Amino acid sequence: MVTAKGLAKAAKNVLLAPFRAGMTLWLRSMQVLLYASVIVALLSVALLGHMAWHASHPLENPRYKGLTYWQLLKWEKMVTDRQTTAWNRAHPNLNPDSWQACVFAEVGAGAAMYAMTARYYLLHWPGSVPDYLHAVDKTWEKYGVGLGYSPSASADPCVYHYIPTPEELPKLEAEYNAWKASQVKP
Repeated sequence: MVTAKGLAKAAKNVLLAPFRAGMTLWLRSMQVLLYASVIVALLSVALLGHMAWHASHPLENPRYKGLTYWQLLKWEKMVTDRQTTAWNRAHPNLNPDSWQACVFAEVGAGAAMYAMTARYYLLHWPGSVPDYLHAVDKTWEKYGVGLGYSPSASADPCVYHYIPTPEELPKLEAEYNAWKASQVKP
């Protein structure tokens, strides 16, 4: 027997069914999105951690003479600081880029290149995880890390042509620090 109470309950269920289905679908979508976000975040942290670890080890490309990526950036800072100072003196009325723009752009471009290379090899999987990381590292080093990048079109303070060996770097750093101390205005 059909009662008014049963009819009201059935009507309520019929009217709420699309809402419940939509809500269930939305919650499942958010759950999948949350899981995917966590996985992407964990992979990104792992990849950036590996990039930082790799940057603290000597680069295998012979043109870098055994320097680490961080030593290469330090050398670039020293060279571009001297070049920028000389350029400022030669062009006192212009406002050139500082070495910081070069170094920050270099680190940003390096991280972006590393991420793009990692994405490429993720889609073209070479086999195991160590093979994957090795392929990413080799490809990343093949590109011009630290060589020839300049954010300025008129001045080129970031280009340098000599890369020291790791044994020469402390001596050159001491010379740079002495030069930097002599540049301080009284």
